[in-house]
Amino acid sequence: MWAKRILVLLLLFSGFHARSQSYIVEKYGDKQGLNHGVVYRVFQDSQGFVWASTDNGLNRFEGEDFSSLNDRSELISDYLFGMAEWKSGILFSSYNNGLVHYSFRDKRFRKSREFEQVMKPIDIYTHNDFVLVIDNVATLWIFKQGKLITRLNSVSSILKKDGKIYLARGKSGIQELILEGGHFSLKTILKGEEERFVIQVIPMKNGNWMVICAEDLLEFNPKTKDLFLLKGSEGLSMYVVGYQPEFRDSYETIWLGIPDGRVFQYDEEQQQLKLIFENAVVNQFFEDKNRNMWIATYGFGLWKIAPFRTKEYAFDGHLSTGFGVVSKGGSNFFVGHRQLYLPGAETRTMEDIAHFRKHGRTVNQQGVVYADDKQFFYCRKYKLYYNDWNNLTYEVELKSSDQRFLCSQIVPVNGNQFIIASRRGAFFFDKREKKTTEFKTLQNKIVYSVHHAGREVAFCTSDGVFIGNLKKLLPVHFPNPSKTESIRSVLLLNPDEMVVGSNKQIFYFDRRSGKKQVLCKEVFCSGIESAYGFVWALCDKGLIRIDTHTWKTDWISSDYGIPSWAKSMKVKDGKFYIMYRDKVLELSAEKLVRHHSVRKLDLYLDFVFFGEEELYSMPDNVSLQKPLRKAVFKFLLPRYMDMDNVRFFVKINDELEFEGSRKGRFNLLNLANGTNKYTFYAMDGNGKTIASKNYVIYNPYPLWRHPLVLLVYLGMIILVFGLIFSSRLRRLHKRKALELETNRLVYELKQKSLMNMLNPHFLNNAINSIQAFVVMNDQRKTLKYLSQFARLMRLNLELLNSSMVPLSKEVESIRFYTDFEQVRTSSKFDFLVVINASRDLKEFQVPSFIIQPFVENAIWHGILTTTENNGKGRIMLELEERKEDILICVRDNGIGIKKSLSMKTENALKISLGTQIIKERFEIFKKVDPHYGIQIIDKSESGGQGTLVKITVPKIITQEQTLETASHKK
Repeated sequence: MWAKRILVLLLLFSGFHARSQSYIVEKYGDKQGLNHGVVYRVFQDSQGFVWASTDNGLNRFEGEDFSSLNDRSELISDYLFGMAEWKSGILFSSYNNGLVHYSFRDKRFRKSREFEQVMKPIDIYTHNDFVLVIDNVATLWIFKQGKLITRLNSVSSILKKDGKIYLARGKSGIQELILEGGHFSLKTILKGEEERFVIQVIPMKNGNWMVICAEDLLEFNPKTKDLFLLKGSEGLSMYVVGYQPEFRDSYETIWLGIPDGRVFQYDEEQQQLKLIFENAVVNQFFEDKNRNMWIATYGFGLWKIAPFRTKEYAFDGHLSTGFGVVSKGGSNFFVGHRQLYLPGAETRTMEDIAHFRKHGRTVNQQGVVYADDKQFFYCRKYKLYYNDWNNLTYEVELKSSDQRFLCSQIVPVNGNQFIIASRRGAFFFDKREKKTTEFKTLQNKIVYSVHHAGREVAFCTSDGVFIGNLKKLLPVHFPNPSKTESIRSVLLLNPDEMVVGSNKQIFYFDRRSGKKQVLCKEVFCSGIESAYGFVWALCDKGLIRIDTHTWKTDWISSDYGIPSWAKSMKVKDGKFYIMYRDKVLELSAEKLVRHHSVRKLDLYLDFVFFGEEELYSMPDNVSLQKPLRKAVFKFLLPRYMDMDNVRFFVKINDELEFEGSRKGRFNLLNLANGTNKYTFYAMDGNGKTIASKNYVIYNPYPLWRHPLVLLVYLGMIILVFGLIFSSRLRRLHKRKALELETNRLVYELKQKSLMNMLNPHFLNNAINSIQAFVVMNDQRKTLKYLSQFARLMRLNLELLNSSMVPLSKEVESIRFYTDFEQVRTSSKFDFLVVINASRDLKEFQVPSFIIQPFVENAIWHGILTTTENNGKGRIMLELEERKEDILICVRDNGIGIKKSLSMKTENALKISLGTQIIKERFEIFKKVDPHYGIQIIDKSESGGQGTLVKITVPKIITQEQTLETASHKK
């Protein structure tokens, strides 16, 4: 039985081939740790791991190969299908075990009891708080927070697009699933028909949908509802066998896997299907975050395709090292040995060129050695010819043409002059004069390559490197030369700096300082080019990208389609053309510039056990020179027979334990700093340790964690906190000094205010009024007047003892004062108080004597001085509680403040003095609280009558007074 399966696999693999576009495919099977060739689904979690579900359990990609997770916790070795991230972990659909949840936190598998109603799940989708599961009979189960919402039958697949969910429902057509709260609804997009069974829906570039049905492929316009057969798919049968065999990748390429083993791409512009693979039954296409395409196959394991596609052009016979890329008629031509290749057309012989007619290949027939848009050079029978792509063809006269001339390279100096490198020296050729001059210094030397930069030319020869101009060449002496090293390519960055490639290494060299920096070891360099801000070196292991600012090298691995031992490279029109054997690869320069290859880890330790013998590639004690975060360890047991049951582990400082891959590979991230002990050991199926190895590794601390740097940080923190504390202390002292100065000024102004209130004029007027009442023998008025005068003086003296007083006391003082003045003036004015406040006035604290001077001005200098007002005067005091302050307004209908001040009398002087005292007090208060303010408005300027004084004070509430008021209310 097993022999038959292996035979079938071999036959199917042998039938694989690619057409049109070439794909570099990595295949993963049992040798790469994959536990079975039938792979159903591929999934990548938020931590970057790629998972593969098979009919023999679960696998996780470890960077190089897969590790099996079958026998861990509650995960049974079972048929596994769909995967989806959920609740800080992954939900796996186990065909015979329901849904299993893997927790990122404790790295364990547990059977999910919330979805135990689904017996044989296939695919899982998540949407907000909803979990959608499709089982083996195409029933869609919709859950929210573990509660089943509904079940829908005949659901083949789900499309999530623009935040919406679309269901492919077989004969029911296409429906939009709307999930709101704990409810759902369905909206029909495409009505179903009995003869049309919808399997899957794929969006297209033109806004239409590709509808995959059982019998054919359709195109559907969701706006007009038009449905028609997809152009280019005529005769293609899509009978139901696969699970998710259609996919659209990030390059907007649509992949189609047909159950008969063929894989197509659909070209939307040309409206045709292109055959890509054969004999590859596809279960699912998947694209990871690095844009790698994974193909889960039925019986062929798991395939991975490079992050971008590589176009490949094949030639008849091997190409020469001087192949060219020529632009003609808006397209690029490839010029090879005897051929001209136009992309999109068949390779054809250049019959329009006489020397390229059909001739048998001979040893001395070299073919094209250089080609550009204007001309090309070719060799035939030890002779070099020039052709201008038209009828002009002539032989380039070389003195060594009779010495078995073989051209190595031709480099243009300008449009008319060229440097020719050969196996017999180098020549300078001027096509206008048809004249050739030989470089005497290089006579009879093998010239491997030549590079021209400005006025300088560099030649790589069998006797070393020579650099100079067209008249004089000087040898270059590199430090520490090797007898077996041969320089094959030089790239001049400037007359003194260069990048050099040999048969052993690639290095940077500065002729002025003699500095040499090795960029890459143990490579055979075949060519160096400069393009798009980088230096590109072609070698026997692929392509290397070099950053000339940091001199950091990146390997462009074989994942990018670049083979080893490529011969030459051309860069033109945003493309890299790399020639090897009889093929040319076309790669996007943008991809090569932007994308990094597989990152190299800085530390790689491995050791091998041969029975009792140990071979180490690193010593037991390793002291690193710079701090590292990533490391790779590999443990090999080549002579152990039962490797399938071996498990590899590592302990760090005898505490933390991690398990490696099946091949003994450990990828350790966040490598601990300092000195740490690493114990690697292998255990057989019975839990017995069969081999172990200890490493003591010192990983230096980063600069920011060095003890001296930490002390500097601590000193800086102490200094910062000291400066903050000192600044706050200075502000506190300044504030206290300001408060003391404020209190002093307030006290002085209080005294001024008191003297202003008790001025001789006021006392004299009061006494004169009392005398007048006595003379008139009006005993009642005399006693009332004396009583009010005494109460007013007592209340004022009481208020003078406090800087802040309740607003109710201030209003009471104003009432006594106005009552007193009404008696003196025989009631020539009315006084009214209006209060708009949510609290009792006792709860508000205000500075003392801020209202009385303005009421006094309103009486004596506003109302009593008017000659035009025949009626009674009116004074109104308004109190309004606002959000952050209290507004106090004093209104009168007198002559106005400006007219009163214009009177050059004692009255004007008194108005100015009283107002100035209050303003000075408020300027002092403003330094503490900006809510203090005074505004005096003369209403006569706007056609009104009298004066309006607006006083604002902050809303200061006394808690004790509030409690007292509340107790009184009770």
